[in-house]
Amino acid sequence: MSFCLLFISVFGVHILFVHVCLKVFILFCCSLALFSPLLTHILSFITLHGLYTSEGCPWYQDSLSRPSPPLLTEAKCKSQAKADIILLVDGSWSIGRLNFKTIRAFIARIVGVFDISPERVMIGMVQYSGDPKTEWHLNAHPTRDGLLKAVADLPYKGGNTMTGMALNYILQNNFKPNVGLRKDSRKIGVLITDGKSQDEIITNSQVLRDENIELYAIGVKNADENELRSIASDPDEIHMYNVNDFSFLLDIVDELTINLCNSVKGPGGGMEPPTNLVTSEVTHHSFRATWTGPEGPVEKYRIEYMSVAGGITEQIIVDGTVTTVVLTKLTPLTEYVVNVFSVTGEETSAEPLKGTETTCKRCSCSAPSPSSPLLLSVCLPLRQFPHTTSSQLPRVNLEVTSYKGVQVQPIQYPYLDVELCKKSYSDRQEVY
Repeated sequence: MSFCLLFISVFGVHILFVHVCLKVFILFCCSLALFSPLLTHILSFITLHGLYTSEGCPWYQDSLSRPSPPLLTEAKCKSQAKADIILLVDGSWSIGRLNFKTIRAFIARIVGVFDISPERVMIGMVQYSGDPKTEWHLNAHPTRDGLLKAVADLPYKGGNTMTGMALNYILQNNFKPNVGLRKDSRKIGVLITDGKSQDEIITNSQVLRDENIELYAIGVKNADENELRSIASDPDEIHMYNVNDFSFLLDIVDELTINLCNSVKGPGGGMEPPTNLVTSEVTHHSFRATWTGPEGPVEKYRIEYMSVAGGITEQIIVDGTVTTVVLTKLTPLTEYVVNVFSVTGEETSAEPLKGTETTCKRCSCSAPSPSSPLLLSVCLPLRQFPHTTSSQLPRVNLEVTSYKGVQVQPIQYPYLDVELCKKSYSDRQEVY
């Protein structure tokens, strides 16, 4: 005990002096760290090694304690489209290890919104500084959980900021079929950087865009906004972001992921419409519409139909496993337009499958009588008379076997009022 008191009495002045100097130095770093990456690293080192707490530096304490938003439990961007995304992340010394942790959380939020699979979205990662390094290729992580684990384990590289070299690198090494690029996918590059490039970026970014690679540019803190605009695809308000500090990255992640999701879907919305619309079973009040579904899964189909002349648009929703429906309560001798949309979640095919059909003329008949032949109506298949008008058709015989659902003695009627339509024709026809 006496030794300790002696030690303090001898060295107390020196210990107090060091403590006061260190406190002043911390406050100096705190006040200027927003503008100097080097002072940020010094402050991080002192705090992490317990030499001083961050209590005297409120903005820094907030940045350490600010919780990361929780990851989504399931993919938010639902689409049948395929997209190959390369994340190009600046890992230079100016970022620092603490800020790189924020970048990891930011990347995790980006990749977490997508349906990761070989049939949907695949994501590769390149970290760059003086020389680029592929952290993983497009085909390395075919599941969402595997990709998120790779992001959590992403190491910090360190080095200079050579963005132009990195842009050329991903074109030559990552957007390639032998490492997972698919020929029918949309190609997207996302750059995250915190500084001005030390090499030329305009030519290399233009080459990427010329290869139909859509580019996003995200700048932090000391990033050059003019460079970001030169790199990003048009329009800038969708593809370019610039924030003043790494902690603000999480404030833009929602808007960024919405725009990325729209890029994945593409201008057509991602969903493919059905094909091969065929109409059949045409009567004066109904007809059947049948189609072929797209290759990808569909939750449901929306069928819209209305008279070509105008009027109310009717709508029917059927399950995605159903590819045929009968449209009823139609007007006789009226042409209808039919639109069939594919629907999955909130996504709908941008263009519908379209077709038209005309209902038959309503028949007005008395009870059939052999002594008093009636003028009946019958639809003949248009496909059998492609170059014929109704007035050119010959008289045909119709054998009536039932009348309004009642079986009658078969009667031959040689005099028929004939019209053209697409209805299948049979010699044995029911009269309405």
